[in-house]
Amino acid sequence: MDTKSATILDYHPSTLNRVKGKYYVYVTVPKSLEHLFTQKQIRRSTGTSDLKLAKQAQHAITQDIYQTLEAEARKEVARVAADEFRSKKQMEERYFGILQKFSDAFADAFSEDLDGPKQINVRHDFRFDTQWRSQLLGIIERTAAELAFGGNTILASVDKKYHHLRPLADELSSEDAQLFLDKFRPPEERLTTILKQAASSSTPDTRDGEGFCDQGELNENERALSSLLPVYLGSSKWNDKRLKSKTAAEMQIRSFVEVSGNLAVSRVDKHHAYKFAATLEKDGKSNKTIKSYVSAVASMLTWCEQNGYIDVNPFVNLSLSAYGPPKKSFRPFSKEQLTALFNLALPAQERLLLEILISTGMRLDEAALLTWEQVKERDGIPYFDLTDALVKNHGSAREVPLPDCLTLPERGIGRLFDYSLDADGKASRRASRILGEFIKQVPNKHPQQVLHSLRGTLKDLLRDAGVSKETNDYITGHSGSDVASSYGSGPSLRVKYEAVNKVKHPWLSPKNHQGQTPR
Repeated sequence: MDTKSATILDYHPSTLNRVKGKYYVYVTVPKSLEHLFTQKQIRRSTGTSDLKLAKQAQHAITQDIYQTLEAEARKEVARVAADEFRSKKQMEERYFGILQKFSDAFADAFSEDLDGPKQINVRHDFRFDTQWRSQLLGIIERTAAELAFGGNTILASVDKKYHHLRPLADELSSEDAQLFLDKFRPPEERLTTILKQAASSSTPDTRDGEGFCDQGELNENERALSSLLPVYLGSSKWNDKRLKSKTAAEMQIRSFVEVSGNLAVSRVDKHHAYKFAATLEKDGKSNKTIKSYVSAVASMLTWCEQNGYIDVNPFVNLSLSAYGPPKKSFRPFSKEQLTALFNLALPAQERLLLEILISTGMRLDEAALLTWEQVKERDGIPYFDLTDALVKNHGSAREVPLPDCLTLPERGIGRLFDYSLDADGKASRRASRILGEFIKQVPNKHPQQVLHSLRGTLKDLLRDAGVSKETNDYITGHSGSDVASSYGSGPSLRVKYEAVNKVKHPWLSPKNHQGQTPR
């Protein structure tokens, strides 16, 4: 007899079978966990030969088996994470060893061009998007690009300074190159590609059509957009920008090159912008995304104008409002839906995370990455300190007060939640998948009511409670707000604390914690 009582949707429903006079509950082990068990099914006795009594016991026994599977799955995740960490550390050591060779060689060869220390410790300076990292990478990329593309328009005396380049590039095995291509930072990805192509060139002036960019029928004094991209990304413009922003810009500009062809930068005009926008629209991109892509190209063209590659940026005063559908907004939850959500038999970890999301308006990743070191108190006000956290933008680096209705468990160490991290150090993917299963159970749910809707729901509740838009934005970390309370601008921590306590959360009442399942 089957039962659909599985609360963890990844697990098979249980069956009830009679064996030697007694009934047993069977659950098939998921394929992904079979290697952790000696049998393909787990069985537990109901202790009775009475079918009616066995059915009554089936649900509780099934839940116990699910918890056994969940516990083993968590152990496996921890083991895999540990193995991945060790593997990554080994790759990282090899990565930094290779990069140190390049850095030492280029620092010696271009000592007059480096405005600062002649020796760079890549294990320190290249871990972060620092000034020295950008400066040295910029010189490496620029000189390697000269070798790959021919000419000496960027740096002089190329023949004297490039003699060490090919031996270093030749030392890179295909496995070493993958460290740059698959695992680590995009600037090094570009560097490896350029160096390998440069090493295969017969002379600095070789252009056999197989290089980094095909310049087609360009005149002698014209530069292809793709040939200027490494120079642009290595410029001082990016010194104070997050690496994530730099990576996104490169991807968007390369998309433009793919759509428009490898044009000379001097031949780019407005119709190329509209052609690009139309292509993105056909791909299903929203208007906001299309504007972001075109803006990335426009920023590079502004840089080209400033550095004399073109006279005027053609991507100014564009009209893009007709391209792509408007971005769909999320719908907030009603009070009845919130009550239904928190009346579910939520595991303790998921209940706490949902309580934080609805009562503080934090983004999912901000909350899922919280550590106990970020839980602080000042003047009797508890708060989450996101001022040094991995956040979306400058305005998101803030202090988030905890409302009185939010109760944290006993203080510990490390992270508040154990959701596994992605390669980029974020936990939102795993947390979203788990919480999303509970969001699906909200009654009368609209397709645009999703987990992120909790954030918009709080903003509505704050507004309805009479909280000003300025304070509202500072609490939730929307554009325009920043870490203001410590510097005397914007609402103070106390003002924000009083604001969040104006919102009542009856769905977080103690009765809703009864029956919650532990993790």
